[in-house]
Amino acid sequence: MLTLGAIHLAPTITIPAAVVLALAMIVYLRLLATSEVPRWRRALRQSSMVLGLLLLPLLVEGFSLIDPDQTPRPYALVWLASGFLLFVIVVLTAIDIRLSRSMHQRELAQLRAERDDALRAVSNRRIDP
Repeated sequence: MLTLGAIHLAPTITIPAAVVLALAMIVYLRLLATSEVPRWRRALRQSSMVLGLLLLPLLVEGFSLIDPDQTPRPYALVWLASGFLLFVIVVLTAIDIRLSRSMHQRELAQLRAERDDALRAVSNRRIDP
């Protein structure tokens, strides 16, 4: 029986999964390009998706193609690069969350001000004959 060495997962699992994820990310990127979202949000999400697309082959390589017992240095470098890319993706996501929350709070304050103005206008009409 042919074995690939001390790998974590078989390539027959990780490669198809990576292909499906990559296709989903590409579809999302295309949909995002035509959506009406703020430019900063689009840029952050596109950056995250591109980094995710770069991360997928590294994950396949680290999980399925590199034997840590045979080639420990490339194995460590792949996982170091994967960890770094994942960290950057998480930071971009945190920035997106923070900016989205700020935008939501501004919009909510604007809606409350409009509601208060409308209520004042209605109450003024009731008082004035």
